[in-house]
Amino acid sequence: MDGDEVFDDGDSALLDRLGDAVMHVDPIPNGLTDRIVFALAFDELLTEATTVVETATLAEVELSGARGEQRTGRLRSLEVTARGLTAMLTIGPDAEDGGHRVDGWLAADRIPGHTWTTVLRIGGRRRQETPVDVDGRFVLTAVPDGLVQLVFTSDGPNAVTVVTPAFEV
Repeated sequence: MDGDEVFDDGDSALLDRLGDAVMHVDPIPNGLTDRIVFALAFDELLTEATTVVETATLAEVELSGARGEQRTGRLRSLEVTARGLTAMLTIGPDAEDGGHRVDGWLAADRIPGHTWTTVLRIGGRRRQETPVDVDGRFVLTAVPDGLVQLVFTSDGPNAVTVVTPAFEV
C-alpha cells in the first residue's frame, strides 16, 4: 500500500480476522489487565504524596569538556518533598558526556541512621543507581534530556521507598 491507496472495508475485515487468529493462538492471560491496572495504581500511590518544585534557575553556565570543547547550559534547582523526606537537586550540564549532572542532598527525618540509595528511572526503567553518602549527598551523571523519576530507597526492617513524579531535565 503506497500513500495514495485508501484503507477500505476489505482491509478492515482482514485486520479483524488477523486479530481473531492472534487472540486464538496467544490469548491475553487471565488477570493480566487487572495486574497492570494494580501496578499502575500502586506506582501512582507511591508518587502521589511526593512533590517536585523548581526553586530557581540559578544561571547559565559554561563548562569545558575533557577534550576542550565548550558547553553551555542552564543550572536549575529543584526541591523534592514527601512526608519526612526532603531532597534538594541541582541540575546542570555534564561537561564530560553532553548530558546532565544531578547533584543531590537528601534529608530523611523519618528513619535516621538508615542508608539510602537513589535510582534514576527513565521511561519506567532503572538507568542508574548511586548510594547516598552519610552527609546525604549523591550524584547522577550522564542524565539524558527528557522526563525522569528518582526513587529513594532506605534499608532496614522499616525500609521506605519514595518515588518522585516525572520531571524534566
